[in-house]
Amino acid sequence: MFTLTKFNFRHREQNSCANLLAKNAIICNKQWFMYHTCPNFLIL
Repeated sequence: MFTLTKFNFRHREQNSCANLLAKNAIICNKQWFMYHTCPNFLIL
């Protein structure tokens, strides 16, 4: 139902949340992971 969507590429080093999610994914060593709420490690 979005009338407009825009995506901008950012390296994960320029996006602290994405960087933390990527680092956590490496530590967890799972094929995929889905969050339904904001993970505690992202809450500053």
